Amino acid sequence: MTKDLEQAAQQSYIPPYWMAALHAGLDHKERAFEWLEKGYDERDTLLAMITTEPIFDRLREEPRFRDLLKKMGLA
Repeated sequence: MTKDLEQAAQQSYIPPYWMAALHAGLDHKERAFEWLEKGYDERDTLLAMITTEPIFDRLREEPRFRDLLKKMGLA
């Protein structure tokens, strides 16, 4: 399933937020962070929801998550 979505994201635009949420929900932390960073680079406005969205709870204790929040001015 994730491979299909990864391929679809290459063919048409899928917001990085949604790809990060998918990987976070599957506990694929590395892929989730890759997509979160991509979202940051692309200025995906949906990323503002990572502060409250429960799907990202598994990532909150990671230093990378806190660093991302700081970069976004949300920490």
